[in-house]
Amino acid sequence: MAGFMSSLWGRKDTQQVSRDAIVGLRQQLQMIEKKEEYTQKKVEEELAKAKANAVTNKAGMSIQTSQDLSTCCALGLIILLLCSDAHGCVASIAALKRKKMLENELEKLQGTKFQLEMNVNTLESAKMNQETMSAMKKAAGALKHIHGDLYVPFLILPRCDRSHMNV
Repeated sequence: MAGFMSSLWGRKDTQQVSRDAIVGLRQQLQMIEKKEEYTQKKVEEELAKAKANAVTNKAGMSIQTSQDLSTCCALGLIILLLCSDAHGCVASIAALKRKKMLENELEKLQGTKFQLEMNVNTLESAKMNQETMSAMKKAAGALKHIHGDLYVPFLILPRCDRSHMNV
């Protein structure tokens, strides 16, 4: 009924609007989480490609960890000297550049996700504050009604004069 009445006169139900906003934000969060997982998987694939293309250097030393590979790639030129073949070096550097690009995208996604989570929390707390204020308003009205019906006759307070009654 409220949906029909709001569409008839153009007035929207505030609870429905906040609910729709929260649902939309949560759907967006789910989409970002999926994209984050996909991007993380791509980062791992690029790292594996870089390791496969730059496994050993000319002296026969193998690159053991991603830390070694990242250190080599940070300088770019060093990896060219360490690779056993030119094609492997170029492919390794390209894979590490793509990995770096994907890591930057991953950081942006995490920042966006953080902002969306903050918006959801803000909306939920605002809705809770609104409900709390509504309950307090109802309680104040009930107390006013109770105290409004309270009648204290003047006969009970014989020593009070009119000046004290006005206070």
